[in-house]
Amino acid sequence: MIKAEFCEIDRASHRPKARTRVIVQFNPETLKVTYANPVLDTATALVGPGVTRLAMQLWFDVTGELSPDLASVADVRELTRRVAYFITPQPDRLDRSKHAPPLVRFVWGTFQFDGVVECLEETLEFFSPDGRPLRASLNLALSSNTIQFQFASPRRASRA
Repeated sequence: MIKAEFCEIDRASHRPKARTRVIVQFNPETLKVTYANPVLDTATALVGPGVTRLAMQLWFDVTGELSPDLASVADVRELTRRVAYFITPQPDRLDRSKHAPPLVRFVWGTFQFDGVVECLEETLEFFSPDGRPLRASLNLALSSNTIQFQFASPRRASRA
């Protein structure tokens, strides 16, 4: 089964940075894509650059069988923080006083979206007797300041 994944992409080259690749535990049930043209002047129908927004819900659970690389995870937030990295502003390479969230690519099969994580909401849903969160959902939205209809080339299935 092909798993959805996120990876940081370089702002200049738009090439993936392998060190920030995150494969989701469970593929989303739906992807909601919204396209918009911000109207600047209604009299002349002048619009600004288009905007595309991608929203989804992801689930994480450490109570079931985990892949060998995640077998020692006891708190679900160890999994969700890997995705939360993409909303965290990072210092600019040239000017350390400036910060921006990473540019991220979401790919699932032939669906591809490049943008910035605009919002992320985490819900912790199931707890161990000692209070550790074991299950979580993330609702997140990515946005791009262009209208995009990108297709990824098919890739081999990632191992679950």
